[in-house]
Amino acid sequence: AENEGGVVLPESMLMEKRKHEELLKQLEARKRARSIAVPTNDNLVKRRLRELKEPITLFGEKAPGRRDRLKAILTRLAVEGTDLPALSNEKEEKDIKPLTEKAFLTEGTEELKEERIFLIRLSKNKTKKKKKKK
Repeated sequence: AENEGGVVLPESMLMEKRKHEELLKQLEARKRARSIAVPTNDNLVKRRLRELKEPITLFGEKAPGRRDRLKAILTRLAVEGTDLPALSNEKEEKDIKPLTEKAFLTEGTEELKEERIFLIRLSKNKTKKKKKKK
């Protein structure tokens, strides 16, 4: 038993007090988690994870999971009292364009073109044969 303001408390009351304090910490963490702003743009989420020196993608992770992981990391850091690096300003965020906006094409060789045409014709012929069987 400890001395609490001149009053000696039994061990069971001290255990209950510690449990209560832990519950209050958890509630505070949940409250902070709801108030933490996390970007919805996947490129921004990746950049924020990179700023925090965290892996930008875990195996099999999709954009919503990545966003949830970022939120959990930010919440943990806030609960620990760690100063979070400042977020990039909005102008920079607007300048970030998704990678899929720009088409990426390369000129193929004539041999590659002929092989692709051959495969297309082969595929068409097989499809016609399957339809005739039905």
